[in-house]
Amino acid sequence: MPNIDKAKKTNQKPTKPLSLEEKEEKFWGEVNLLAQEKIYQLLTSNIPLQNINQITEHWKYEDKQLKLSGLFLSRDADYRVLLGDIEEQYYEAENRPDQEYLAEEITLWYCGMLMKSLIADCSDYASYDPSFFSHLTN
Repeated sequence: MPNIDKAKKTNQKPTKPLSLEEKEEKFWGEVNLLAQEKIYQLLTSNIPLQNINQITEHWKYEDKQLKLSGLFLSRDADYRVLLGDIEEQYYEAENRPDQEYLAEEITLWYCGMLMKSLIADCSDYASYDPSFFSHLTN
């Protein structure tokens, strides 16, 4: 009886090696997904956001995407700008950090922006005192 798995393997066309541009695109795509996962884990483990979905598809202005609900970081302009800034910073670096480090850096910057925005929104409350959040970084 012939080995079907072996026959399938021999009939497959060899895959073309990725170009440098394709490798970079793949690398940064993986960094993006890893950063989104880290942000999702931080937010859902520290804030009582039950049953919130993580949406990792690329943002396109479509009716289908407008109906999605959940953590959709690709829809956040601040996140997209931050991701682009980090990519630009390290794009041609000789000793570029690994994906894990880059994802953590994006997560830290994004969470910092998020906290700053939350504090700014809280400053609209009548009882807000600028010293209220000062202990958070000391």
